Amino acid sequence: MEKDKDALQYPVTVNGQEYKKLTMRRPKVKDDLAAQAQAKSEGEREAFLFAILCGVPPEVIREVDQAADYARLQADYQGFFTSTPTTSESPGHSSPASFTSRGR
Repeated sequence: MEKDKDALQYPVTVNGQEYKKLTMRRPKVKDDLAAQAQAKSEGEREAFLFAILCGVPPEVIREVDQAADYARLQADYQGFFTSTPTTSESPGHSSPASFTSRGR
């Protein structure tokens, strides 16, 4: 399931196209590897990664407002890694743990 991004507080226009909303999908290892291959620094890696996950050119991510919209992208990304393990064990019966992702 894709994590839907709220409307950007400060929409951006890149190459004549206005971006009012970004939708970030769940990350895969290959996404991070692709971002690492393109980046020269950790900050660039994160921006490239967010562009990949949102399906937009990197220029769009570079143009978003850092205090409002980029900070929210960072929080959304971190939300994919915040999970709570739950178990349904009864006395004498052990079952595998399942993980429930916390969403908004």
